[in-house]
Amino acid sequence: MVQRKQQTLKKIIGMTVIFIAVALLFGQQNFAYAAERSLIEVDFQYVLSEDETSFVPQANIRSTSFNNGLPTLQVFKYPEKSLKIPASAAKNYLFRASFKDPYLINSNAENKAYVIGETTLRPKGSLKASTVRHYMVYELDLTNGKLRVLNDVEVKNVSEKENPAIYIHPNVGVYEIQRQPNEQQRYAKRTNEIFLLKDNKRLISNASRDQGKEIEQDGQAYLQIEDYTLFKEITGKARPDGSYITTAQGTYRGITSYITQNGKHIKALPASNSRSVSGKSWGWEKKIGTRTYVHYTDPKSKRTAVGYLENGKIKPLSPTGSQSRIEFSSHNTYMVIREFPRLLSNGKTNYRYSNLLVVDLRTAKVAYTIKDVLSGAPDWLLHDVHGDIVTIHCNDYRYNSELHLPTGTLIKALPNSKNRSSNSTLINFKSSEDLLSRKPSPATYVNGKAITFSGQGPFMTSDNRWYMEAEDFAKAVGGQLTLAANKNIVIKRGDKQLTVSKSDKETIFHAGKTYIPLERLNESLGVVAAFMDDELTPDQYRYDVLRLFTEDMTESQAAADPSEFEFIEDFDLFNKYYYEVVNGKPEAKKTTGMQGYYSGGTMLMFKDGQLKNAYGALSSRTLRNINFDLERVADVVKAYGSPKKGKNQAYTLRWYEMKNHFLVFECEGNLLHRVAYVSKS
Repeated sequence: MVQRKQQTLKKIIGMTVIFIAVALLFGQQNFAYAAERSLIEVDFQYVLSEDETSFVPQANIRSTSFNNGLPTLQVFKYPEKSLKIPASAAKNYLFRASFKDPYLINSNAENKAYVIGETTLRPKGSLKASTVRHYMVYELDLTNGKLRVLNDVEVKNVSEKENPAIYIHPNVGVYEIQRQPNEQQRYAKRTNEIFLLKDNKRLISNASRDQGKEIEQDGQAYLQIEDYTLFKEITGKARPDGSYITTAQGTYRGITSYITQNGKHIKALPASNSRSVSGKSWGWEKKIGTRTYVHYTDPKSKRTAVGYLENGKIKPLSPTGSQSRIEFSSHNTYMVIREFPRLLSNGKTNYRYSNLLVVDLRTAKVAYTIKDVLSGAPDWLLHDVHGDIVTIHCNDYRYNSELHLPTGTLIKALPNSKNRSSNSTLINFKSSEDLLSRKPSPATYVNGKAITFSGQGPFMTSDNRWYMEAEDFAKAVGGQLTLAANKNIVIKRGDKQLTVSKSDKETIFHAGKTYIPLERLNESLGVVAAFMDDELTPDQYRYDVLRLFTEDMTESQAAADPSEFEFIEDFDLFNKYYYEVVNGKPEAKKTTGMQGYYSGGTMLMFKDGQLKNAYGALSSRTLRNINFDLERVADVVKAYGSPKKGKNQAYTLRWYEMKNHFLVFECEGNLLHRVAYVSKS
C-alpha cells in the first residue's frame, strides 16, 4: 500500500485468497504449468498506480506442486481495466477499492475463478449521504491468465453496511445483480438480473425480486427467488398463498420460483419422493447399481438413519438410535455416514461427538468405522467429497483433516501450513484417485536435495505420525527397495535394512504404493535428523519444508552447495558442546576443531569431515511435535513420553533412544534450549 498523501486520499487495497486443488493444468501463451497435480492459490488485489490516479486489478497465481511441494508464482496486472480515482476524491472524498469473496469453477471444460470487485466513494465525515458504490464481477481464466469484466452496477446513497449489489451463487453457477438494492427503495421498483456464469447469458431481467437463496433438494442445487409485487391487504379476508414483506410503502407478496444448475427457470421444484416401508418413511433415495439407498426416519426413535431396500424391507446401515447424515463419493463407490450417538440430558444431540461410518457400495457393507472423529475438537462438518477424499472442516482450522476412503487414513492439515483450502464446493479434482490427500506435501529435502514424489508426498495422520512413500524415500537416501519372494517389502541402504510385511498394520498400501511411518524409515536406514521449518519465496510466500539428513553425510557435501548450506564463522566460539555416544548414552564433548553449517533452521556439526550432530532450533518442529511448539519439558513428555536423564556442564539432558540414534533435548530448568539428533555409529 502506498503511504504518501494518506491525509488527502484513503487508499485501501483489498485482498482475498482462494486455494484451488487441480490436476493436469495445460498452460497457454505465457501462463504455463507442467502437466502435473498442483494446488493453485489465487490472490486478487487492487494496486495503486505509480501516478496515484487509479487502482489496477492484479491476480497473483501461485502453483504448489504435488510432485515436490515447491511453489511458483506468476503475477498478472491489468492496467487496461484500471479504476480511475475521481479528481475530486483527494479533497472531498475517501476512495476505497477492494475484492469480495472469490468463487471458482474447475472442470474438464474450464478452469475459471470469479470474484466481485467493489469501489466506494464516500464524502468525508459522512457514512451515508451521497455515498456511491460501484460493483464489478470479474472472470479469471486460469489457463491463460486473462481477466474480463462480466458485468457491473453502480448504486448511490448507500450506507456503509449496505449489502453488495452483485451476488455469486457458486453451487448453482449463476450471479445476480440488484440494480436498486437499497432498503429505502420500493420493492415494486427493484429490478434483479440473473446471469449464467459459464457463458454470461442473462436468464432473468426486469423483474422485481429480492435476493435469491441457494437451496438443495435430492442432491441438486437450486436458486430460490422471490418476485415481490405490491399487494394491498384487505381486512377480514384471508391472504393468498405466498410469503410477505411489509414496508412503509405497503405489503408485498412473494411469488417463488427457481433457477436450476443448467440455467432453466422453473416455477416449482420437482416432486421429492416420499415413501414408506413398515412404518418407516423417507423423503430421499438414491439408486446405485442394483440397490436403492434411503435416508429414513425410524418410527421408534424418531431419528434419521441410513439403509437400503431389500425384499420390501429396509436393511439398516447406521444405528437407528442415532441421528445420521450422509455423503457419497464422486463416483458412487463409497457412502460416508456421519452419526451422532450421544444425546444430552435434554434429549438433544451433542454434535461435537460423532462417528464416521464408511460403506462400500459394491457390497453394501460398512467397510470401517472411525469413532469420535477429531476427538476434543470443536464442532466439525463434512465439507465436501471429491473422488475418494472427504474434507472435514472444523471451527478450529488446526483440526481440519481429510479422510481417504479406500484406506481409512485420516490425514491432518498442518497448523503452520498455508495450504488451507476454501470455497471448494465447485471444484472437480481430476486424477485424484491415486492420492491420499489433496493438499500438497511440504517440500522435502534429503541432505539439501529436494525429493520428487512419484505418488503422494509425505503426510501426517490423525495420530501425529508422518508417512512417506517407501520407494521415493529409498531413492532419496541412496537405498533400494525390492519385493521378496514372500511378498515382503525390503529396503536396503548400505549395511542397514528394513523389512515390512504385507500384513503390517502400521503400513498403508494404496495405488501400488507403500507408505511407512517416516520415523521408522529414519531409524532403520540411518537418517539421523528430521526437522520441519519453513522458507520464503522471493515474493515472501511462506511454505513448509521437511529436512532430513543421513548419518554418513560429509562436510564436503555441505561445502559444495553454499546456496543450501550456510557456513558458520567462528563456530566453536559460540557452540561449545556436541554429543557422542559413550557407554551407550550421549555425552557432551568440546567442539574444538569442529565446523558447522546452517540448512534452514537446522545446524549441522562436522568433525573430521563427518556429521556428528544435527541441531534444530526451537522454532523448528520434530516429527512428533508438529501440532505444538516445544518450549518446556512438559511439551517433550507430551510429544515423546518420559525421557531418560543425564547432565553435561551447561544443561540437563533429556534423551530418547532410537534404533540408530538418540534424540537429545537440552534443558535449563523446565525450559528447552535446543534438540539434537546423535548417531550411534
